[in-house]
Amino acid sequence: MLTFIHTYTKDSFDGLIKNGLFRAGDGLKLMHKSYMPPPYDFNHIAAVGGSLYDLLSELRCQFYVDRLQGGVGLPYRYDFSPDLVRAYKELLGDNFLGWQMHEWASNLRSDRNRISEKYRETGADISDDKKTALWDRVISGEEELFLEAMTRKEWAEYPLPQNRSQLLAAIYRLYRMRCAETGNMLIPADSYYMAPAIEIGCGARLLLPEVGWQIPNMRLQLAYYRGMAEAAGIRWGIYYECWCYTSGVGLTIPFSLRRGQDEWIEDQLHTGTGADQAPEKREKGGTSRNLQARAWRFAYLSGASVIAEEYGVCNTFRDYDGFELSEYGQTKKDFLDFT
Repeated sequence: MLTFIHTYTKDSFDGLIKNGLFRAGDGLKLMHKSYMPPPYDFNHIAAVGGSLYDLLSELRCQFYVDRLQGGVGLPYRYDFSPDLVRAYKELLGDNFLGWQMHEWASNLRSDRNRISEKYRETGADISDDKKTALWDRVISGEEELFLEAMTRKEWAEYPLPQNRSQLLAAIYRLYRMRCAETGNMLIPADSYYMAPAIEIGCGARLLLPEVGWQIPNMRLQLAYYRGMAEAAGIRWGIYYECWCYTSGVGLTIPFSLRRGQDEWIEDQLHTGTGADQAPEKREKGGTSRNLQARAWRFAYLSGASVIAEEYGVCNTFRDYDGFELSEYGQTKKDFLDFT
Protein backbone atom coordinates (compact mmCIF):
# COMPACT_ATOMS: atom_id res chain seq x y z
CA MET A 1 0.00 0.00 0.00
CA LEU A 2 1.22 3.49 -0.83
CA THR A 3 1.29 6.06 1.96
CA PHE A 4 1.02 9.63 0.67
CA ILE A 5 2.22 12.09 3.31
CA HIS A 6 0.09 15.23 2.96
CA THR A 7 1.20 18.55 4.42
CA TYR A 8 -1.04 19.71 7.26
CA THR A 9 -2.39 23.21 7.61
CA LYS A 10 -5.47 24.10 9.59
CA ASP A 11 -7.02 25.81 6.56
CA SER A 12 -6.48 23.02 4.04
CA PHE A 13 -7.22 19.65 5.63
CA ASP A 14 -10.94 19.77 4.83
CA GLY A 15 -9.98 20.15 1.17
CA LEU A 16 -8.06 16.87 1.27
CA ILE A 17 -11.19 15.13 2.53
CA LYS A 18 -13.56 16.91 0.15
CA ASN A 19 -11.51 15.92 -2.91
CA GLY A 20 -10.82 12.37 -1.79
CA LEU A 21 -7.09 12.99 -1.52
CA PHE A 22 -6.62 11.74 2.04
CA ARG A 23 -7.12 7.97 2.11
CA ALA A 24 -6.86 5.19 4.66
CA GLY A 25 -3.17 4.57 5.24
CA ASP A 26 -2.07 8.09 4.34
CA GLY A 27 -0.20 10.36 6.73
CA LEU A 28 0.45 14.00 7.61
CA LYS A 29 3.52 16.17 8.03
CA LEU A 30 4.08 19.62 9.43
CA MET A 31 6.27 22.00 7.43
CA HIS A 32 8.82 23.58 9.74
CA LYS A 33 11.98 25.63 9.83
CA SER A 34 14.15 26.96 12.62
CA TYR A 35 12.70 30.47 12.22
CA MET A 36 9.02 29.57 11.68
CA PRO A 37 7.08 32.35 13.43
CA PRO A 38 4.47 31.72 16.14
CA PRO A 39 1.77 30.50 16.04
CA TYR A 40 2.98 28.31 13.15
CA ASP A 41 6.05 26.81 14.83
CA PHE A 42 5.91 23.30 16.28
CA ASN A 43 5.63 24.26 19.94
CA HIS A 44 2.52 26.32 19.19
CA ILE A 45 0.72 24.64 16.29
CA ALA A 46 1.31 21.13 17.66
CA ALA A 47 0.29 21.95 21.23
CA VAL A 48 -1.74 19.35 23.10
CA GLY A 49 -5.40 20.21 22.68
CA GLY A 50 -4.79 22.13 19.44
CA SER A 51 -6.35 21.32 16.08
CA LEU A 52 -3.39 19.26 14.84
CA TYR A 53 -3.12 17.22 18.02
CA ASP A 54 -6.87 16.59 18.10
CA LEU A 55 -6.88 15.55 14.43
CA LEU A 56 -4.03 13.09 14.97
CA SER A 57 -5.80 11.79 18.08
CA GLU A 58 -8.68 10.88 15.76
CA LEU A 59 -6.71 9.61 12.76
CA ARG A 60 -3.76 7.95 14.56
CA CYS A 61 -1.97 8.10 11.20
CA GLN A 62 1.71 8.46 10.39
CA PHE A 63 3.10 11.90 11.17
CA TYR A 64 6.42 13.67 10.98
CA VAL A 65 7.96 17.14 11.10
CA ASP A 66 9.43 18.47 7.86
CA ARG A 67 12.16 19.45 8.79
CA LEU A 68 14.83 19.41 11.43
CA GLN A 69 17.32 21.24 9.21
CA GLY A 70 18.40 21.81 5.65
CA GLY A 71 17.23 23.74 2.62
CA VAL A 72 15.73 26.65 4.55
CA GLY A 73 18.49 29.24 4.45
CA LEU A 74 19.55 29.10 8.09
CA PRO A 75 21.33 26.41 10.11
CA TYR A 76 19.51 23.99 12.35
CA ARG A 77 18.46 25.21 15.76
CA TYR A 78 14.95 25.12 17.15
CA ASP A 79 14.08 24.06 20.67
CA PHE A 80 11.36 21.46 20.24
CA SER A 81 9.52 21.09 23.54
CA PRO A 82 10.59 17.72 25.04
CA ASP A 83 7.22 17.39 26.76
CA LEU A 84 5.40 17.94 23.48
CA VAL A 85 7.59 15.47 21.61
CA ARG A 86 6.92 12.94 24.36
CA ALA A 87 3.19 13.56 24.02
CA TYR A 88 3.29 12.74 20.30
CA LYS A 89 5.32 9.61 20.91
CA GLU A 90 2.72 8.49 23.44
CA LEU A 91 -0.16 9.43 21.15
CA LEU A 92 1.09 7.83 17.93
CA GLY A 93 3.68 5.28 18.96
CA ASP A 94 5.61 4.08 15.90
CA ASN A 95 3.44 6.28 13.68
CA PHE A 96 5.35 9.33 14.96
CA LEU A 97 8.20 9.14 12.49
CA GLY A 98 10.26 12.05 13.81
CA TRP A 99 12.05 14.71 11.77
CA GLN A 100 13.13 15.02 8.17
CA MET A 101 16.89 15.44 7.84
CA HIS A 102 16.89 17.46 4.64
CA GLU A 103 19.83 17.72 2.20
CA TRP A 104 22.05 17.04 5.16
CA ALA A 105 25.17 15.65 3.45
CA SER A 106 25.06 17.97 0.45
CA ASN A 107 24.47 20.98 2.74
CA LEU A 108 27.51 19.98 4.81
CA ARG A 109 29.70 20.05 1.71
CA SER A 110 28.20 23.38 0.63
CA ASP A 111 28.92 24.83 4.09
CA ARG A 112 32.49 23.62 3.91
CA ASN A 113 32.95 25.18 0.48
CA ARG A 114 31.52 28.52 1.62
CA ILE A 115 33.91 28.59 4.56
CA SER A 116 36.82 27.79 2.25
CA GLU A 117 35.75 30.52 -0.18
CA LYS A 118 35.60 33.04 2.65
CA TYR A 119 39.20 32.22 3.50
CA ARG A 120 40.27 32.58 -0.12
CA GLU A 121 38.55 35.97 -0.40
CA THR A 122 40.51 37.32 2.55
CA GLY A 123 43.81 35.63 1.74
CA ALA A 124 43.86 33.82 5.09
CA ASP A 125 45.33 30.33 5.48
CA ILE A 126 42.96 27.43 6.13
CA SER A 127 44.41 25.37 8.95
CA ASP A 128 42.99 22.19 10.41
CA ASP A 129 42.37 23.82 13.76
CA LYS A 130 41.01 27.01 12.17
CA LYS A 131 42.45 29.17 14.98
CA THR A 132 42.58 32.36 12.95
CA ALA A 133 41.25 35.85 13.37
CA LEU A 134 38.96 35.27 10.39
CA TRP A 135 37.39 32.21 11.97
CA ASP A 136 36.85 34.10 15.22
CA ARG A 137 34.88 36.70 13.25
CA VAL A 138 32.86 33.99 11.50
CA ILE A 139 31.94 32.26 14.74
CA SER A 140 31.01 35.48 16.49
CA GLY A 141 28.78 36.49 13.60
CA GLU A 142 30.88 39.54 12.84
CA GLU A 143 31.77 37.99 9.48
CA GLU A 144 28.63 37.13 7.49
CA LEU A 145 28.49 33.53 6.29
CA PHE A 146 25.62 31.44 4.92
CA LEU A 147 25.52 28.07 6.71
CA GLU A 148 22.85 25.35 6.71
CA ALA A 149 24.21 22.02 7.94
CA MET A 150 25.74 23.11 11.24
CA THR A 151 25.71 26.21 13.37
CA ARG A 152 28.77 28.45 13.68
CA LYS A 153 29.39 27.05 17.14
CA GLU A 154 29.30 23.46 15.85
CA TRP A 155 31.67 24.25 13.00
CA ALA A 156 34.08 25.75 15.52
CA GLU A 157 34.35 22.44 17.37
CA TYR A 158 35.80 20.41 14.50
CA PRO A 159 38.55 20.75 11.88
CA LEU A 160 37.46 21.95 8.47
CA PRO A 161 37.56 18.92 6.09
CA GLN A 162 40.58 19.20 3.79
CA ASN A 163 40.02 16.12 1.61
CA ARG A 164 37.41 13.51 0.75
CA SER A 165 38.15 11.19 3.65
CA GLN A 166 37.85 14.04 6.15
CA LEU A 167 34.61 15.19 4.50
CA LEU A 168 33.20 11.67 4.74
CA ALA A 169 34.14 11.53 8.41
CA ALA A 170 32.37 14.87 8.95
CA ILE A 171 29.25 13.54 7.18
CA TYR A 172 29.17 10.49 9.45
CA ARG A 173 29.66 12.70 12.50
CA LEU A 174 26.87 15.11 11.55
CA TYR A 175 24.29 12.38 11.05
CA ARG A 176 25.23 10.68 14.31
CA MET A 177 25.03 14.01 16.15
CA ARG A 178 21.48 14.59 14.95
CA CYS A 179 20.51 11.00 15.73
CA ALA A 180 21.70 11.45 19.30
CA GLU A 181 19.70 14.66 19.61
CA THR A 182 16.46 13.14 18.28
CA GLY A 183 16.61 9.59 19.62
CA ASN A 184 17.37 8.14 16.16
CA MET A 185 14.11 9.55 14.77
CA LEU A 186 15.39 10.94 11.47
CA ILE A 187 13.96 10.63 7.97
CA PRO A 188 16.87 11.34 5.60
CA ALA A 189 15.92 13.19 2.41
CA ASP A 190 19.01 14.25 0.51
CA SER A 191 19.18 15.05 -3.19
CA TYR A 192 22.64 15.28 -4.74
CA TYR A 193 24.31 13.07 -2.13
CA MET A 194 23.22 9.49 -1.57
CA ALA A 195 24.30 8.04 1.78
CA PRO A 196 21.89 5.21 2.65
CA ALA A 197 24.68 3.13 4.20
CA ILE A 198 25.24 5.87 6.79
CA GLU A 199 21.51 6.47 7.28
CA ILE A 200 20.61 2.81 7.66
CA GLY A 201 23.63 2.19 9.88
CA CYS A 202 22.36 4.90 12.21
CA GLY A 203 18.90 3.35 12.46
CA ALA A 204 16.81 5.06 9.75
CA ARG A 205 13.43 3.36 9.26
CA LEU A 206 12.41 5.31 6.15
CA LEU A 207 14.50 6.66 3.26
CA LEU A 208 13.10 9.54 1.16
CA PRO A 209 15.57 10.63 -1.53
CA GLU A 210 14.60 14.01 -2.96
CA VAL A 211 13.72 13.99 -6.67
CA GLY A 212 12.79 16.68 -9.16
CA TRP A 213 13.82 18.74 -12.17
CA GLN A 214 17.01 20.07 -10.55
CA ILE A 215 18.30 16.67 -9.46
CA PRO A 216 19.79 14.32 -12.05
CA ASN A 217 19.80 10.53 -12.23
CA MET A 218 16.45 9.67 -10.64
CA ARG A 219 16.72 6.11 -11.94
CA LEU A 220 20.05 5.71 -10.19
CA GLN A 221 18.72 7.28 -6.99
CA LEU A 222 15.74 4.96 -6.83
CA ALA A 223 17.63 1.82 -7.81
CA TYR A 224 20.25 2.47 -5.14
CA TYR A 225 17.82 3.39 -2.36
CA ARG A 226 15.43 0.58 -3.24
CA GLY A 227 18.19 -2.00 -3.06
CA MET A 228 19.60 -0.67 0.20
CA ALA A 229 16.17 -0.37 1.82
CA GLU A 230 15.07 -3.84 0.79
CA ALA A 231 18.34 -5.33 2.03
CA ALA A 232 17.82 -3.60 5.38
CA GLY A 233 14.12 -4.47 5.57
CA ILE A 234 12.95 -0.85 5.85
CA ARG A 235 10.64 1.38 3.81
CA TRP A 236 11.65 3.82 1.10
CA GLY A 237 9.96 6.38 -1.09
CA ILE A 238 10.53 9.80 -2.64
CA TYR A 239 10.38 13.43 -1.60
CA TYR A 240 9.29 15.47 -4.63
CA GLU A 241 10.49 19.05 -5.13
CA CYS A 242 8.52 21.03 -7.68
CA TRP A 243 10.96 23.88 -8.42
CA CYS A 244 12.02 24.64 -11.98
CA TYR A 245 13.84 27.44 -13.74
CA THR A 246 11.56 29.60 -15.85
CA SER A 247 13.23 31.81 -18.44
CA GLY A 248 13.04 35.49 -17.54
CA VAL A 249 11.65 34.73 -14.08
CA GLY A 250 14.02 32.40 -12.24
CA LEU A 251 13.17 29.44 -10.02
CA THR A 252 9.41 29.04 -9.68
CA ILE A 253 6.90 26.60 -8.26
CA PRO A 254 3.38 25.80 -9.55
CA PHE A 255 1.82 28.19 -7.04
CA SER A 256 -1.96 27.89 -7.31
CA LEU A 257 -3.32 29.40 -4.09
CA ARG A 258 -5.06 32.71 -4.87
CA ARG A 259 -5.46 33.87 -1.25
CA GLY A 260 -3.88 32.96 2.07
CA GLN A 261 -0.52 31.69 3.25
CA ASP A 262 1.46 28.79 1.86
CA GLU A 263 2.66 26.01 4.16
CA TRP A 264 6.06 27.67 4.63
CA ILE A 265 4.42 30.91 5.83
CA GLU A 266 6.46 32.71 3.19
CA ASP A 267 3.53 34.34 1.38
CA GLN A 268 4.72 33.17 -2.03
CA LEU A 269 1.52 34.64 -3.49
CA HIS A 270 2.81 38.17 -2.98
CA THR A 271 6.55 37.94 -2.42
CA GLY A 272 7.82 34.70 -3.97
CA THR A 273 9.69 34.19 -7.21
CA GLY A 274 7.33 34.91 -10.08
CA ALA A 275 4.78 36.58 -7.80
CA ASP A 276 4.39 39.43 -10.28
CA GLN A 277 3.10 37.03 -12.92
CA ALA A 278 -0.59 36.62 -13.69
CA PRO A 279 -2.27 33.83 -11.63
CA GLU A 280 -2.58 31.53 -14.63
CA LYS A 281 1.16 31.88 -15.27
CA ARG A 282 2.07 31.27 -11.62
CA GLU A 283 0.09 28.05 -11.76
CA LYS A 284 2.18 26.98 -14.75
CA GLY A 285 5.41 27.58 -12.83
CA GLY A 286 7.77 24.94 -11.53
CA THR A 287 8.11 21.52 -13.07
CA SER A 288 5.59 20.36 -15.63
CA ARG A 289 2.61 18.27 -14.65
CA ASN A 290 4.02 15.67 -17.02
CA LEU A 291 7.20 15.40 -14.98
CA GLN A 292 5.19 15.32 -11.74
CA ALA A 293 3.04 12.46 -13.03
CA ARG A 294 5.99 10.51 -14.46
CA ALA A 295 8.18 10.89 -11.35
CA TRP A 296 5.44 9.72 -9.00
CA ARG A 297 4.41 6.78 -11.18
CA PHE A 298 8.00 5.77 -11.76
CA ALA A 299 8.62 5.70 -8.02
CA TYR A 300 5.38 3.85 -7.27
CA LEU A 301 5.96 1.23 -9.96
CA SER A 302 9.53 0.83 -8.70
CA GLY A 303 8.19 -0.20 -5.30
CA ALA A 304 8.11 3.06 -3.34
CA SER A 305 5.73 2.85 -0.39
CA VAL A 306 5.83 6.54 0.65
CA ILE A 307 5.59 9.82 -1.28
CA ALA A 308 5.87 13.33 0.20
CA GLU A 309 6.23 16.82 -1.29
CA GLU A 310 8.41 19.83 -0.56
CA TYR A 311 5.53 22.11 -1.46
CA GLY A 312 2.03 20.70 -1.85
CA VAL A 313 -0.85 22.47 -0.17
CA CYS A 314 -0.39 25.83 -1.89
CA ASN A 315 -0.05 23.99 -5.21
CA THR A 316 -3.04 21.69 -4.76
CA PHE A 317 -5.88 24.16 -4.18
CA ARG A 318 -6.77 27.42 -5.87
CA ASP A 319 -8.57 28.55 -2.73
CA TYR A 320 -9.37 27.47 0.82
CA ASP A 321 -13.11 28.07 0.46
CA GLY A 322 -14.42 25.71 -2.19
CA PHE A 323 -11.08 23.84 -2.42
CA GLU A 324 -11.05 23.89 -6.21
CA LEU A 325 -8.23 21.70 -7.46
CA SER A 326 -5.46 23.27 -9.52
CA GLU A 327 -3.76 21.44 -12.37
CA TYR A 328 -1.17 20.25 -9.85
CA GLY A 329 -3.97 19.09 -7.55
CA GLN A 330 -5.74 17.25 -10.34
CA THR A 331 -2.50 15.52 -11.28
CA LYS A 332 -2.17 14.48 -7.64
CA LYS A 333 -5.73 13.15 -7.56
CA ASP A 334 -5.22 11.22 -10.81
CA PHE A 335 -2.11 9.61 -9.33
CA LEU A 336 -3.77 8.71 -6.03
CA ASP A 337 -6.76 7.23 -7.89
CA PHE A 338 -4.29 5.25 -10.00
CA THR A 339 -2.58 3.78 -6.94
